[in-house]
Amino acid sequence: RLLVDTFARDAAEALARGEKPVVHGPSPGFEALKWSRPVFAGDTITYTATVTAKRLSKSRPGWGIVTTDIAGTNQKGEAVFAMTAQAFARTDGG
Repeated sequence: RLLVDTFARDAAEALARGEKPVVHGPSPGFEALKWSRPVFAGDTITYTATVTAKRLSKSRPGWGIVTTDIAGTNQKGEAVFAMTAQAFARTDGG
């Protein structure tokens, strides 16, 4: 839910600046998923995402594929989760 809220906030901010918001598409998958520590009920996990690559889709005109490294840390600052994910994003603002 928080990710959806973040996308909505980012879209509203882009519109306020007079820009077209990013249109997110489906994810073709992820790799290198690693749970480095257990996560327990009551833990607070903070996620960071860093875009590491982008390219145009060969099969979907008007779309690109964005590669992102995602990491999660618990309230103690310990790494608990990491993965590399891909997602489609519109390149034509549609």
